Amino acid sequence: MSNSNHCPCCGEKPNQTISLVSGDCYICDQCCHMWRTENIIYDYDNNPMFSETSDARMQPAYDLLSLFHTQNMRALEVGVSDGNYAQLLRQNVPFKSYEGVEISPRYKEAETKVDVVHNMTIQELANRGTHQFDLMICNHTLEHIWDIGDFIKAFDCLLSKGGMIYLEVPNRSGHPRFYYDENTSHLHFFSVTSIGRFLERLGYVIIDLRTSIFHNQRCPLGMQLLAMRARDLVEKQPNYKLPPLKIEGPVVVWGVGSQLAVDDLHYQMNIDDILCYVDKDPKKQGKNCYGVDVFAPEHMANFDSFTLYINSLLYEHEIRPEARSIAGDKIKAIVTMKEAYDLKD
Repeated sequence: MSNSNHCPCCGEKPNQTISLVSGDCYICDQCCHMWRTENIIYDYDNNPMFSETSDARMQPAYDLLSLFHTQNMRALEVGVSDGNYAQLLRQNVPFKSYEGVEISPRYKEAETKVDVVHNMTIQELANRGTHQFDLMICNHTLEHIWDIGDFIKAFDCLLSKGGMIYLEVPNRSGHPRFYYDENTSHLHFFSVTSIGRFLERLGYVIIDLRTSIFHNQRCPLGMQLLAMRARDLVEKQPNYKLPPLKIEGPVVVWGVGSQLAVDDLHYQMNIDDILCYVDKDPKKQGKNCYGVDVFAPEHMANFDSFTLYINSLLYEHEIRPEARSIAGDKIKAIVTMKEAYDLKD
């Protein structure tokens, strides 16, 4: 995949080149990937990279990884640099273990901030065949790699079954006012399309992709994604935190308009906790949902000390005062859909 005559992301042959101040690049008209025609050997020893850390920089990682059971994960950061990013990430996201890969002299700083640092290339580590990681983190590193195909193939050798890759890269130039990126350490310039085509060719499926991810002032427009091997998805779904909906019974549910929402109630909470459904639509009254009867809202007054679950996103603000006027203090708590589906513990 490092053949410069074909796009390393989609495999198509580029039909044009462009001359930047920093050197010539190929452009793929199929996936919009751009990459340098020649490998620029960047002196990382004398021009070391530093971990970019700030609240704005770290928050997207916290937000995305908080959806997963990270306390069970063995993580490996490829390009751990000085370990500052790893140190902050570990303080806010629990991992079972956290290791790093770093070939520059900065690995010595990282050794005090992670469990283990491997001072070798990721390919060399993969050839040892002794490690299995549940999460491999590549934080603004992929754009610096000449043979990105060989690089990610090494990930495949180190990932556990069902393991995930977490990538951050600039989106094109990384800045809305610069169409092209003149950073001489950057060898690849990804688009949303090209990063997807690249991972697809290697057998990966993107399970979450977000754009406009802040890296620094020069690169406020990054991409953040999680990917899994397609073959693993057949046997194991991503380990999202989807506990039972946060509704304590007994429960009266207001609203049966959304079949999806009703299905979720059936599968994600104890159906025996539901006293009844209520709905203002006469056509729905007298029916039942999964064996639970549907009544007019006035029926709520027949129950004492229950939780009202507002099964509606559109009419939450109208339902709340109307329910209070019907049942008053008999309602011990009101839970909205937003609160019930909150994934953060």
